[in-house]
Amino acid sequence: MSKPHRTVIQNGLVTLAREHKFPTVLYSDGLAQPSRDEGSSLRPRTVLANEVLRTFDVDPRQGQRRALETLDWTFELLLAFDKEVSLDEFTDSLTTTIPQIGENTRLGVLPCFAELTGYEVEHPAQQDASSGTKVRFRFRIRPPRE
Repeated sequence: MSKPHRTVIQNGLVTLAREHKFPTVLYSDGLAQPSRDEGSSLRPRTVLANEVLRTFDVDPRQGQRRALETLDWTFELLLAFDKEVSLDEFTDSLTTTIPQIGENTRLGVLPCFAELTGYEVEHPAQQDASSGTKVRFRFRIRPPRE
């Protein structure tokens, strides 16, 4: 079995986001109090994932050879929506059970854990129908030890 490549991790993060439906947010007439629209949800218009940092350390299993191994990776997952959405269910699903991504038994690739480390979000101005939520999630990817 081998460790996953960057593209396998990117595809795993994109799949996580594309498979989830995000509830839209409504504002009551005349009130600035938001609520979730239980009858409406949508998928992201844009889903992009890319690596932003990779750290290395000496592999203790190599003895005198002094080889390096990937300690962990940081990836960003960028999502953009046509409307304001709630992120609660998605983040709850990522923190309740840390997802494993990148496994490909056909190619002999081991899975990695995708640990959510935080996110930055930009919601539209309240009741602004001209834009939607944009969010940048950060994940720590820990490669499996063989």
